[in-house]
Amino acid sequence: ESVVSRGRIPAGITISRTQFSRHRLRFNSRGQLMNGNRSIFLRDQRNRSRRIQLYVSGHCRIVPKAEAP
Repeated sequence: ESVVSRGRIPAGITISRTQFSRHRLRFNSRGQLMNGNRSIFLRDQRNRSRRIQLYVSGHCRIVPKAEAP
């Protein structure tokens, strides 16, 4: 399995939880997210939270946790 991209989270931002096993996303041979839509929950030093919603279609959306379903 090859890694498509890697990056760093800025200082002061932590991942509070994810909705996929071992914090790894998996993609099929067509480059689509496997096993349905997933989310990553982030928190800053002021305890504000954001949810990054990742969709099978390849789109993503960032919303404040209060707006997240």
